[in-house]
Amino acid sequence: YRVTCENNLSVVNDVLDLRLNTIVKLVREAVFSDDFQRIIKMPNIYNSPYFDTDSNQKLDAIWNEMEYQNDLLDSMFLFDLQGRFYKRRLGAQSTSNYQIYYTQPQPVTADWYQKAQEAKGREVFFGKDVLDPGQTNARVSMVKLIYDPADRTPKAMVIVCLRSSLLRKLLPQSDRYFKTSTFYL
Repeated sequence: YRVTCENNLSVVNDVLDLRLNTIVKLVREAVFSDDFQRIIKMPNIYNSPYFDTDSNQKLDAIWNEMEYQNDLLDSMFLFDLQGRFYKRRLGAQSTSNYQIYYTQPQPVTADWYQKAQEAKGREVFFGKDVLDPGQTNARVSMVKLIYDPADRTPKAMVIVCLRSSLLRKLLPQSDRYFKTSTFYL
């Protein structure tokens, strides 16, 4: 029984790595695209919490392309280090809990923000929606500090939330009389 569980966990780990690596690659391609880099380097001359309309449309196009390529993506949030915030959620999900980020300073003291800074551009995963930890729908968050590739100065923080089905789909579904999914987690 123990060997079977270890083998199952090993397979789940390998498949999870494959799924997450695909998402990491997708996000890296997006944030290092010319359009994305131009947007986060654009000066915030009006000291606005919003990106201009053209930038929002380009960010929407970037998100749409990412969303089209991976069905586990739930939302994307972007904080540039000039005080602007962008949010995009899959479908018609409510984003009212995230409105706070348009009116408050950036969450530089948050634990997830600090860990992303310590990772220096590497992706950091959290087993919750870091921007709305009280969220009842479980999500996995990937947080990444974005650097300017030319001079390695930090420019923005991107948060990509993944659907909780990421884990559910990986676990064995042969539960007859008890929940093995909980055991595997």
